[in-house]
Amino acid sequence: MKLDVRVINLEDDSKQTVTVESWETVKTVKNLIEQKTGILESEQHYYLGVQLIEDSMPADQLRKKAKAEDRVPPDDSDGVHVVEVKMYTGKAPIDFDDSFFKDIIKKLQTHEQIMKHISVRVHRKGDDAKYNFHLDISFLTVESLKEDLINRLGPSSLTGLNADNILMYIRQEQPGRPLEGLQIRDRFGTRSSMEIEVFPINPEVTVVCKVKKWGLKTEEEFNIRIQDHFLLDDLKQILVTRLRSSANPKILQRDYIVGNLKFKLNGISINSKKEAALKRKYGIPAGELWLRAFNLKEGSLVVIPL
Repeated sequence: MKLDVRVINLEDDSKQTVTVESWETVKTVKNLIEQKTGILESEQHYYLGVQLIEDSMPADQLRKKAKAEDRVPPDDSDGVHVVEVKMYTGKAPIDFDDSFFKDIIKKLQTHEQIMKHISVRVHRKGDDAKYNFHLDISFLTVESLKEDLINRLGPSSLTGLNADNILMYIRQEQPGRPLEGLQIRDRFGTRSSMEIEVFPINPEVTVVCKVKKWGLKTEEEFNIRIQDHFLLDDLKQILVTRLRSSANPKILQRDYIVGNLKFKLNGISINSKKEAALKRKYGIPAGELWLRAFNLKEGSLVVIPL
């Protein structure tokens, strides 16, 4: 039987996974990690909790030990059992009586497992799907959850999804900008579970912008490139920056600012009255709405009154 051994480097939280037979030892794992990372086998020291793991321990015994201590992560998507260890790199193992190691000891101790349930709902055109994870949030970042999700979904060449083209949000709780870095861990608090929504990033589109007098004569026309997960406030800032750099003195005289910018986006009026209505409709400030709420697409039209 094969096992996946996931090695987490305490120095930078990077992860490496190697596959071994259940009877192969930790020494074999170290050899494979050396081949992948260049870290010498003799300078790799593995820990389960705060306990140093001997090189002679077979992989299946390591997993049994982890299971007995409730430290076993979920199986891989292909059903292969996983065991996870922390790695300290140095000439010798950690000396828990030496103050020199106090920072790395603290980090090792804070990396004790705090298992939480995360439900991830992936939204794709005509194909929403839900995936459940039981993860140690002491290591959890948005990037690591994306990596786990992509592994569960399958090859990017087939799904079209990768860690760089998906966005994560807390379901029914987090408007506006997507989660980044440690934010997902910070938002957990004392709760035991969390629901995450995932949306693919759509390509940039060209938005045609026209400055019109009395809604008739076009005084200036320009294009901007933007993606539909940007916020209404982002669009306002881009428009104001562009208007303030205009060579047209009539436009410069208006002294447009983000706070009172009025315009139409795909025929939808954006002004203080309309934004109040949007807030009532969606339950969040209009400026935090995604542009996809306004059906942003290639060739969308913005009309700004002069």
